[in-house]
Amino acid sequence: MFFAIHIQFSTNAHNTSVEDESAKYGDIIQIDKIDYYYYSSYKMIMMLRWINDYCTSKSRRAPHIDLRKYVLFVDDDYYVDLDSLLLYIYSIDEDKEMTTYERRTFLTGELHEKSRPRRFINDRWYVSINDYPYDMYPNYISTGCFLMTRYNARLYYIASKYIRLFYFDHVYMGLLSYSMSTNLIANNQLFSTSLSLNYKLNNNQLRFLYQWKSIFNNQIYFNSTKNPICFRGYRTQKLIDIWNQIHQTNLTFTFDSSIK
Repeated sequence: MFFAIHIQFSTNAHNTSVEDESAKYGDIIQIDKIDYYYYSSYKMIMMLRWINDYCTSKSRRAPHIDLRKYVLFVDDDYYVDLDSLLLYIYSIDEDKEMTTYERRTFLTGELHEKSRPRRFINDRWYVSINDYPYDMYPNYISTGCFLMTRYNARLYYIASKYIRLFYFDHVYMGLLSYSMSTNLIANNQLFSTSLSLNYKLNNNQLRFLYQWKSIFNNQIYFNSTKNPICFRGYRTQKLIDIWNQIHQTNLTFTFDSSIK
């Protein structure tokens, strides 16, 4: 089960777009902070809090089972391939080697290792010695697009009450992961923040089909976990155009049960 929630910072009284969106779709959560890059960690905490408080869905036949096991965090400039996402989640559920603890504390995405704080005062990502006195950040998952269990989201929200807030949400999530000894699962090909669909939309369906297939080297199998899940670098109408092209072209692919 999936749903979309947009965490929005406070806006001025003359901007009615947020109110219109909320009235029409009911998918806006607004927090009392001015929209500023260094407040991104507040947004992350509020998402974790909302998931902890409201994101549940019980089965009617088995009330003890929660149907919403996974949460996908994604920025608004990403295109998400839902087929690849669902197939990847299915592969996790079918993985017999994962322990119960690993399933509950599951967090995956584009892993960054041995990243260092910027010490140049004019740098956009400048961090002072007082704010972070160490030479290296803990390993962290890029927050542009990542997947975790709802159970783990609750643990991260609880941990955020005890870990000092940091400017950048990706580093802050890394600090939370380090504090809880969470095993971050690297999936840099599936969740690459540098990957994008480099094609021009046009009305030629054959050309579109060729370009779409070329992304996966003409090897598209619906039970493969190698297809990228998210593509970065798209805004507003371009995302809509990509979605329409993909779903109006009536692409059909063959399931190959021999692929493992």
